[in-house]
Amino acid sequence: MRHSYRKEFYDIYTNKLLPKFIKYEKYRKKIITEVVLAEIFFLIIALGSFWISIITVMNKPEETAFKFWCFMMSLVVAGFMVFLMFASPIESDKKFRKKLKDECLSDAIACFEGLTKGYSGITNSQIASSQLFGEFNEVYLDDQFYCKYKNVEFSASEALLKYIYDSGKNRTEYNAFKGVIIRIPMKKKVNAHTIITSKGDDIVMKRNILNGFLIFLMSLLLIFMIIYAIPNRIFGEKIIFNALSLIFLVLSCLHIIRKQNKIKLNKLKLEDVSFDKRFCVQSQDQVEGRYLVTPAFMEKLNNLQMSFGTKDIKCAFFSDQIMFAISTDKNLFELGNLFVPLSNSKQINEFYNEISSIYDMIDYFKLYEKTYRHCE
Repeated sequence: MRHSYRKEFYDIYTNKLLPKFIKYEKYRKKIITEVVLAEIFFLIIALGSFWISIITVMNKPEETAFKFWCFMMSLVVAGFMVFLMFASPIESDKKFRKKLKDECLSDAIACFEGLTKGYSGITNSQIASSQLFGEFNEVYLDDQFYCKYKNVEFSASEALLKYIYDSGKNRTEYNAFKGVIIRIPMKKKVNAHTIITSKGDDIVMKRNILNGFLIFLMSLLLIFMIIYAIPNRIFGEKIIFNALSLIFLVLSCLHIIRKQNKIKLNKLKLEDVSFDKRFCVQSQDQVEGRYLVTPAFMEKLNNLQMSFGTKDIKCAFFSDQIMFAISTDKNLFELGNLFVPLSNSKQINEFYNEISSIYDMIDYFKLYEKTYRHCE
């Protein structure tokens, strides 16, 4: 299947995309020229500011305060110019890629059966139910795709999951996940929640270790509370210790209730040694877990991983769906960028491989659903 759209895709590339790329190549060169001129301007201002700061320090030795403020202002201006030198190309590239995608993406996906852009239908509750991610409270989706292919639906989207707490000056945030999420509804319900993660990203195992550690501390505190309840202890001392212990126990219980997985997963040992070295497989049911993670599925997962050019990939079988999460910092589903000539076919090849690898996985699950009878 992997090459079934290739000829049609490259016919579209030759007849529709390439003429547009030729037009945008002129626009790209114009933007590059503007960026280079801006960089030269920022560099001159930055070097000039540094030079002024040096001259200021060397001259007028008696005016210490004046020298200090001139020196600081020169450094601020130079620092701001250096910031613009880095920020300007990045922002220009972002605008160029968006303009190119708005103009050409519809043509680029025209050969892929049933594929539409603009809405994926992936929801926050589905993402949370997969149990693939750490704690997050903000979801940002970009480049969303939806498809119905051979009576199998799938959704795909670039995604950024963030955890944000506090606000104002105390606002803190971190990225729980950045990459692409692919969701495939399955007509046959999966009884056992099964999770596959790259080694080093065993999110469920880390949660279980944390919860186990908290349970251990809680048990230890209960023992101490019983000991302190023994007579011949100072009454006030017992009250203070027990009160603090109870507070900690309540907070720990609330944490475990909030974080506790609704599922208990056990590590699944696979016969494929190479796959077992690179991935951690956990499932509620050892038998069904092995039925789901077949050699054919491992091969498709490897293909998906290679197509997106990342080592960090994970997926979950749960309820009536499967979800893939592919971590990467690079921009996905791109047709080109500001810093590579559009005549270079590398980016368009990557785009084709990213989309076709998803269809390759859909073909696998179409065949899989025909044989998935005895696991119901």
